[in-house]
Amino acid sequence: MNRRPSNLVLPLVLLQGLNAYCAGGTGNPEEEYRAAMEALYRGDLVGFYERLVPASYDRDLNSFLDEARELTNQPEFEQARQLLISFGDRVADQMQALTDDQLSPQVGLLAQSLIDIPSQLGLGSYEQFQQATIARILASLQEANLGRALRDPSVPVSWSRQKVKLIEQSEDRARLRVTSEEAPSSSDEKIIELILVEGKWIPLDLATQWDERVGQFRSYLDLLRSRKQSDPQYISRKLSELEQQLDFLTFLIADTLRTLAQQSPGR
Repeated sequence: MNRRPSNLVLPLVLLQGLNAYCAGGTGNPEEEYRAAMEALYRGDLVGFYERLVPASYDRDLNSFLDEARELTNQPEFEQARQLLISFGDRVADQMQALTDDQLSPQVGLLAQSLIDIPSQLGLGSYEQFQQATIARILASLQEANLGRALRDPSVPVSWSRQKVKLIEQSEDRARLRVTSEEAPSSSDEKIIELILVEGKWIPLDLATQWDERVGQFRSYLDLLRSRKQSDPQYISRKLSELEQQLDFLTFLIADTLRTLAQQSPGR
C-alpha cells in the first residue's frame, strides 16, 4: 500500500531538517560544512537540503508526503490551507505594523514570508499538493519571500563572520570547531560532530536520532489513520481545534511584538 503525513506533520519535519547544522559529500568535512552553510545563507534551500539529507532520509520524508495525501481529502486540504493563510496573514499584519514603526527592517522581510504560506510552499492548490515532493517545496520556498529575505543585502549574515576549523577526522567521523570572529572568548565556540552517511557529512545527532524520529512520526500518522477510519470527520474536527489554538498563539505573538516595540531604542 502506498503510504501517503498530514499537513500537521510536514512543517515539523521541515523544521527539524532546516534547523540541523550540516554538510554533505565525501570530501573535506570542513569544506563541505562551509558549502552547506553558505548555500543556506544565500537562500539556496535546495542546495542546503541536498547536502543535508542522505538518499534514504529523503525517501523517508517523501513517504510522509505520500501518507499526507492518503489521509487528506480535498475539503480537509482546503480547510488546512485557509487556516494557514489566515494565521500567517494575521501575524504578518502585526509584524508589518511594527515595521511601519521602524522597529527593524528584518521584521518586514519576515512578515513577507508569512503571507499565503501554502502558496510559498508550492501547495497553493490540491493539485499541487498531490504532486508535491520535499525538493519541490524547498524550491518554492527558495523563490518565495523566504528565499528573497535570505538573499536580501539588508539581512546581516552571521556566517560570514564565523571561522571553521577541522580538529579531528577518522574514516567516517569528523569534529569541527566553529567560532565567531566577534566572539569575546573561546566559550562562544561550537563543536560540530559530523558522521558520513551515504556519502554525505551530516550532524551526528541527526543520524543517531533519525530512525527514532521517523518512527514517532509514523506512529502518529498511524494513529490519525486509525481514528479517521472510525470517525471520518476526525481530521476536520482537529483542524477546527487547531484554529482556536492558533488564535491564542496569534494573541501571544502580537503581545510579544508590542513588548519588543516598547523596548526598542528610541521609543
